[in-house]
Amino acid sequence: MAFDTNKSNIFYVLAPRNEFEAFLFFQTAEQLERIILGTIAENVEIIMEAGIEEISIGFSADKMDGEYGNSG
Repeated sequence: MAFDTNKSNIFYVLAPRNEFEAFLFFQTAEQLERIILGTIAENVEIIMEAGIEEISIGFSADKMDGEYGNSG
């Protein structure tokens, strides 16, 4: 969410599960674009890390069951 107060532009970020809040100040549309793209990149990184962790757990579970790496 972005809003203007007393000629100061503020971009408000609320993290998932209300973990933290951030107020980012900007003056130009280019700065706002960078803030938005940075926020999107951070969210994608979090999603990718969670996916990689799930895949890793899946491979570990297969290995413990004796299925992973079994040639035949």
